[in-house]
Amino acid sequence: MIAGTALTCLVSYEIARRIGWLRPLFGLRMEPRSSAGVAQQQPA
Repeated sequence: MIAGTALTCLVSYEIARRIGWLRPLFGLRMEPRSSAGVAQQQPA
């Protein structure tokens, strides 16, 4: 039961991170539209 709850929480969080309009519902900051869904590259 506990493992199932933890797995459900982890999966829900990962889904919320990837879907912009769900982010505020999970307490995450909104990403700017220009960088949403685009991999951020950092200079070497």
